[in-house]
Amino acid sequence: MRALASPAGGSGDKWEVVELPAINQAGEALWPEAYPIEALHRIRKNSQPRFGRLCTSNNLPGRWFLFKSTGFKRISKRQSARRWKSMR
Repeated sequence: MRALASPAGGSGDKWEVVELPAINQAGEALWPEAYPIEALHRIRKNSQPRFGRLCTSNNLPGRWFLFKSTGFKRISKRQSARRWKSMR
């Protein structure tokens, strides 16, 4: 657990962050009646990005959110306007 700091000079509320990962450090399921450890391992294996976001208390984007610039093609403003108009 960690406490979030208030902005400089701010008088906001103090928050304490509580992290509850689906699998604890001992390798046990947090809520085994709903998600047995075998099911959590299967979810992790089949959908690593989703598991990371939903089950580890780690909501930071990972490499699966990044796009390579080589996947995009540059087009002119005129081409962009035509494509946008045709989509309406």
